[in-house]
Amino acid sequence: MSQELFDQIFHPATVAIVGASTNDPETGWVGRLVNFGYRGRIYPVNPKVSEIGMLKCYPTVRDIPEPVDLAIFNVPARLTPQIMQDCVARGVRIAHIFTAGFSETGKEEASKLEAHVAEIARAGNIRVIGPNCMGVYYPAGGLTFLHTFAREVGTVSMVTQSGAGATRFIHLANDRHIYFSKVVSYGNAVDLDAPDFLEYLAEDSETAVITCYIEGARDCRRFMASVMKCLQCKPVIILKAGLTESGAHAAASHTASLAGSAMVWDGFFRQTGAIRVDSLEEMADVVMAFLKMKSPGGRRVGLVGRG
Repeated sequence: MSQELFDQIFHPATVAIVGASTNDPETGWVGRLVNFGYRGRIYPVNPKVSEIGMLKCYPTVRDIPEPVDLAIFNVPARLTPQIMQDCVARGVRIAHIFTAGFSETGKEEASKLEAHVAEIARAGNIRVIGPNCMGVYYPAGGLTFLHTFAREVGTVSMVTQSGAGATRFIHLANDRHIYFSKVVSYGNAVDLDAPDFLEYLAEDSETAVITCYIEGARDCRRFMASVMKCLQCKPVIILKAGLTESGAHAAASHTASLAGSAMVWDGFFRQTGAIRVDSLEEMADVVMAFLKMKSPGGRRVGLVGRG
């Protein structure tokens, strides 16, 4: 995976908000990027209005006057094939499909729609984050998917299938004065998947600690290899969801992921040396330990605690 791709993801010079809304100008996609300090050019796309937040609004992506690095889809699922075709025509490089209603529903037609959108993107050389995901939080570049996140820049990064998990963890961490370099919520992963982002973070000079919220892995060998690559130079902390029967059903309904057996994942943690946690609260505690404590020089370590 090229460095140029991730430069475009985390440092887009132009962002199109497809389905930009006038209902929440302060906290909608346009408002939150403007207020969070994004310094690139923002192009709202909505055929029903001419202006949003003092920015000119365009009827379609095709009408934007320059190529677009990142397009955020905030439209009903049924509209995504046409939007993706417009993105191909305009030369969009990255599509973040915030929209839900695809394979995670378990419906055959929704899965076919997802596959069709992915096919259009591949044919048009567009890389896709999602669908059914929150996308990118990169405070150094003014990118966020929620206006309540801290603007302070840190050295912790997160790769997560769950947007809700990302939101909860960022707030937990911020409350503990833990701040982030990069967070990516990638959802159903029709294109870019956890290993892609982990391989990038392994070499990212802005990341010192990597956290993951994983519901399931499509390519287990590649996922394992990407985690081990990261572990050569920085710690990886993983919350594996869906290891109980009810949790497995929840994971499948959320991102159409196969959760895998507890025994397989036990083996994964033993073989890789990744740090396993069982809750987001525990993840925040472990991150704090790595940020505030030095690694011991050997195994002669004593622990003292109170009841």
